[in-house]
Amino acid sequence: MKKVAIVMGSDSDLPIIEKGVAVLKEFGVPFEVHVYSPHRTPEEAGVFASNAKENGFGMQIHLSETEKEHNECIERHGLTPIGWCEKLGVLDIPTAAAHCVCVTE
Repeated sequence: MKKVAIVMGSDSDLPIIEKGVAVLKEFGVPFEVHVYSPHRTPEEAGVFASNAKENGFGMQIHLSETEKEHNECIERHGLTPIGWCEKLGVLDIPTAAAHCVCVTE
């Protein structure tokens, strides 16, 4: 059985995912919860991503949700959020990107 990793950009998101955690527990699905962000904690996000496939994870990520996020990522890293995630290795594992409102590539 695949494991589920719930990866939040901020611990302020924890109340939102509590119902999902309860469902995973109810059905006996193995899971982990982490606070990683390609923007705020790029090293940790990169390490998680580089080990995710061998640890049995795929990924679903909210990406490029706002023009502000898009522009801040370019300012900080010289890359769009998608380009930055690609550089970190996030896209090296099976990934579904949600939202993607502000994309250029």
